[in-house]
Amino acid sequence: MKIGMTSLTLGGYTPAQVITVAKEAGIQGIEWGVSEGHMALKDAQRAQIIRKLSQESGIEIFSLGAYCYMEDREECDQVLETAVLLGAPVIRIWAGTKPPCECEESYKDLIAKNTFYMAERAVKRGIKLGFEYHPWTLTETAEDAVDLIKRVNHPSVALYWQPSGGLSIEKNVHNRNLVLPMCVGNIHVQNYSSTAGYGLLSEIRERLEVYFGDIRHEDYHVMIEFVKDGSVENLKADAAALQEIIGVSRRHE
Repeated sequence: MKIGMTSLTLGGYTPAQVITVAKEAGIQGIEWGVSEGHMALKDAQRAQIIRKLSQESGIEIFSLGAYCYMEDREECDQVLETAVLLGAPVIRIWAGTKPPCECEESYKDLIAKNTFYMAERAVKRGIKLGFEYHPWTLTETAEDAVDLIKRVNHPSVALYWQPSGGLSIEKNVHNRNLVLPMCVGNIHVQNYSSTAGYGLLSEIRERLEVYFGDIRHEDYHVMIEFVKDGSVENLKADAAALQEIIGVSRRHE
């Protein structure tokens, strides 16, 4: 596996600063978030800058982190054009704006049909789509996420995954095992709880060793999403902890 980060982990930093910090932290690739400060929609100049700096620094572009909720095809087209400019092999998308329990079948069908529409265009550019695995969307649970992938029914559409601090180790492993066969290869990781906020990854090392210790996909990307206090120092600490954890998984192979 490779260690990565989302650019929005350092949302207040410029692309050049994000890449510099990533290199210093031993991070191998970045998911560039769609934002005015990082990869703005259809911004060819910004894309060229990020691609050039990434190549010079030896930092891969893992994906485009788009807040595209699949409700509007024009937005789908804009996001795809942005990914092409950036040279991103994967686009992270969102499965609507409501949990399945609040959705009619017609809404689920809308999300699925728009996703299929986007995937048909993306595959021609060598790009895959990956749904964010997230509450309050159609991927609220592992079972919901799998159902959505089956509803879309396109080979270039898959899932992200991220362990939840609000679930037991056993439940996270159960969810992981359901999602991984349909995973696009990108996994987000953070230490977050609703009571304490963001903490360091070293504080949940034993959990992470269980989650990642038997994943044998060398082309998977485990990406730090948010860090304690949003600080560079804590990002570097999390990257170091994650490197050790992934090292544990490699020794088990």
